[in-house]
Amino acid sequence: MTRKEDLFRGSIAVEDGKIFAMGEIPEDFQGELIIDGSGKIALPGLINSHTHAAMQYFKNFNDTHSDLETWLQAVWKYEAVLKKEDIKIASTMAIAEMIRGGTTCFTDMYFDVEQTVEALIETRMKATVGLTLFGDLEESKRRIEKSLSYLKEVRADHPHHVSFDVAPHAIYTCTRDTYTYGKKIADENGCRLHTHLSESPFEVEQSKRNNGRSPISYLNSLQVLDSNTYLAHVVHPIDEDLDILRRTGVSVIHNPSSNCKLGNGIAPISLYKDSQVNVALGTDGSSSNNTLDMFKEMRLAAMISAASTRNPVALTPFDIIRMATANGAKALGKDSSCGTLEIGKDADIILVDTDKPHISPMNDPYSAIVYTCSSFDVDTVMIRGDIVYHENRFSYIDIEREESRIREKWEAIKQRVTT
Repeated sequence: MTRKEDLFRGSIAVEDGKIFAMGEIPEDFQGELIIDGSGKIALPGLINSHTHAAMQYFKNFNDTHSDLETWLQAVWKYEAVLKKEDIKIASTMAIAEMIRGGTTCFTDMYFDVEQTVEALIETRMKATVGLTLFGDLEESKRRIEKSLSYLKEVRADHPHHVSFDVAPHAIYTCTRDTYTYGKKIADENGCRLHTHLSESPFEVEQSKRNNGRSPISYLNSLQVLDSNTYLAHVVHPIDEDLDILRRTGVSVIHNPSSNCKLGNGIAPISLYKDSQVNVALGTDGSSSNNTLDMFKEMRLAAMISAASTRNPVALTPFDIIRMATANGAKALGKDSSCGTLEIGKDADIILVDTDKPHISPMNDPYSAIVYTCSSFDVDTVMIRGDIVYHENRFSYIDIEREESRIREKWEAIKQRVTT
């Protein structure tokens, strides 16, 4: 995924969690395990650059609201009764779903981050977890005091698997002081700022009324937009917004399923691409998508780009896969370690089985991945050389037990809300 022309048939050698060689393998390299990749595409593990893992309880639920604002109110009613163990169980199931679909790294935004971190460590998944902020400066400082030291310690203890960013939820739930203080904490701790922005028409109009500016212009006036900032959604840029995105070097995280499901519109992704804005791909949470399936997300991103621009090649299949791999790594500040298959990078590798009737003949592999393959075609998932999924089996997750646990917990959560 470095260039479209960089396709090859050959072998990949992995040693100490890194890609050691590609193509021709040195004769003196002795692998402990050999996986036959015949009939399979090897590509970088997919990166889900915006989600809310613990919202796994809310998939196929709460789908009858007419706009983002009323949908959020319904979700918050249930989130208010969640307990810590609920979050760990949901996070584990979300990680299982993502691994099964070829995702090897994701970015999360939720509360009680300790539970998500425990799930990450147990499953060997990679993620950037959000120190999520809501409300005014006093509330944000309380949240930072509660979680910052823990996140710094776990990042030091598990540097290859756990990182964190500072994640103010949105401009309609966080004050300007929360954003400026959150950015200060992010800069001081060598991490990034992650927030929802310009997601719905209502948000844009509200920002104009309250701030006299678009959401993008408003955050830029607070001096929190730079190359260490990534913005989820960005469906409705206006006026000078495109120039701000380009000048500041922020990354945009495209969430096509969520944007469509909640009726928020279609983000002008090809316009961002043409303006050299880095665009990555995310599923958002299960409640606003119903799946954490990056293959579905890639296909939808390609389809709505073609439909909205009336240009089938405004975003090519190669562009789309870059959004789900290398561009995601860049947005998260991980492009030196993952996002492409290159010698010296982490061995985050997935194998997609193309020896199936619905993919034969394969012809162009990029088109096959975006338009034809599904998450169920993923045969093998490797994270830093550790095989976490292979031939329909998880290495570190008892999937039957976890499925039973999440069903039981959901019944208990519903009971809490109604009593």
